[in-house]
Amino acid sequence: MSREDIIVSIVIPVYNVEKYLNDCLLSVRKQTYKSIEIIIVDDKSPDRSIDIAQKHAAEDTRVKIYSHERNKKLGAARNTGMLMANGKYIMFLDSDDIYPLDAVANMLMAIEQRQADMIIGKMGWLRHGKITPIKYIDRFVDLAEVYSSDNLRGMSAYKWYLGQACNRIYSLGYLRKNKIIFDEGVYWEDMRFSVSVWLHARNIGFIPQIVYLRTERTDTNNLSITQEYSMKKYLDRDYLEYSIFNSFVEVCENNPSIRDDIIIILQRIFSVTEDILKYRNDNIASWVQEWYKGYQNRHSNLLKRLENI
Repeated sequence: MSREDIIVSIVIPVYNVEKYLNDCLLSVRKQTYKSIEIIIVDDKSPDRSIDIAQKHAAEDTRVKIYSHERNKKLGAARNTGMLMANGKYIMFLDSDDIYPLDAVANMLMAIEQRQADMIIGKMGWLRHGKITPIKYIDRFVDLAEVYSSDNLRGMSAYKWYLGQACNRIYSLGYLRKNKIIFDEGVYWEDMRFSVSVWLHARNIGFIPQIVYLRTERTDTNNLSITQEYSMKKYLDRDYLEYSIFNSFVEVCENNPSIRDDIIIILQRIFSVTEDILKYRNDNIASWVQEWYKGYQNRHSNLLKRLENI
């Protein structure tokens, strides 16, 4: 397949997922829509993941593998995939998850019909062969479904779902034009990305089909990023707020409504931080409480600085 034939690039970061990767790649290769490239970014995985990826690349010329010389984490792997992508549109798939067979076709049809910067679809858990709702995401997706015939860019920042990059298709030209990339070397790497996409977008659409199936890992020795809580994961909540603040402070100076959106978003991040405190590891419980006192002050100071712009 030539570059001109590629319409959708699918980026799959790979790290320590030999148990899941084969099913993930098969779900992409079997898509009903065929004009795709499958970009695997090997983030220096220590297991047999690269062998599995190479097997698929040997069987399907649409599969391309790029390898990091060292482990750079999820954000950097996605950025590498974006840099190498040749499609008009781009999607992100975690290597322990899968696509329903018509996911790409449904997303592509929607983004072309709407001439949108991004289209959002529904997600589900894949548990023991059955699809079940993801409740903490559905409460936001349900709001999008109510406004599905409208431009979701008009939704309030109170309602916008932050921190998910995978149940969506994006115009790659739009991302590159606005220099929207993932934070690297930190947890919550997709939250500023999600905020950036929303703030810069002209047109965002929604489709009610399930386009993404998440896998819930049960192996305690190989949990996903979202299942682990460490000192760094809390520290990066600070980074997240400062990253969003610094990225948009110049825009805020010229647009008070965007400033107000950022204030709402930072307040929402702070609220979620309070919710995740209950997941702290007992070994760092006292440290987390001490960190939280300082985090409260730093959060308040950021809000004051925004309010004074």
